[in-house]
Amino acid sequence: MAIRTITLGSLVALLSSILGIVYVYFYYQLFDFSAYLPLWKVPAIFTFISFVVVGFSLVMTKLFKNKGNIITSTTLTLVTFSSILLPTFFPPRFPNEVEVPEMFPAFVLPLHFFVTLFWLLLSPYYLMKS
Repeated sequence: MAIRTITLGSLVALLSSILGIVYVYFYYQLFDFSAYLPLWKVPAIFTFISFVVVGFSLVMTKLFKNKGNIITSTTLTLVTFSSILLPTFFPPRFPNEVEVPEMFPAFVLPLHFFVTLFWLLLSPYYLMKS
């Protein structure tokens, strides 16, 4: 089960990183926020978050045998929706040179969902009982 969970986390990290890089690349063509979120940070953050979720999933599966995946998915979803509040209500302060700083929250909100999206999409296939 641990090998499947680690494989799932690696695949989630890979897919969310690819989608994140494509999304950020095309968004930077419209509004350049690369000084605040460089392109290299997107796969680094998604990989870190994916493996934190893998560790959490392994612990929850060990503690709650049959309900570990449900607890992991529910917690991940709640944390993802809660994390939206940070850029929405507390956006970073930008210098006056930035053209449209109000577009930054609209830029980062979809990024919050990529790891959760792929985890919820792939976990039924990888974490099924054999």
